[in-house]
Amino acid sequence: MDGHLIRIRNDLYDIASRLREIDVGYYPVYNRRKSRFEVYHETDESAPACIPPFGALDGRTVDYVLKTRRENAKALLAEIERTNCAAESRRERELIDRAQKKAGYLVDYLGRGGEEIPRFGQL
Repeated sequence: MDGHLIRIRNDLYDIASRLREIDVGYYPVYNRRKSRFEVYHETDESAPACIPPFGALDGRTVDYVLKTRRENAKALLAEIERTNCAAESRRERELIDRAQKKAGYLVDYLGRGGEEIPRFGQL
């Protein structure tokens, strides 16, 4: 293990032992160079198994490891796909709403006898 990685064997919330309950090969480390916690697996110590997006080593780390395990890859990819589809639908609805609102302004402007069509940003 590199000198900038500090293996955590005992911690306040017993995260190290809780990770071993999930899989005996998991262990948490603190990466001093990147100032973050990482979780490694003994089968591949060249790269982290996952990098929890939290600033602390707590119960969220255990939940994150459970969620991101290989066994859960299909479910995780399906969740990402659902989230992306929902975001895309929301963006499309917002664009349509904005276009309808601007078209309404244009119809109102022309209905009042406007001769020169305003620029899109002026609507």
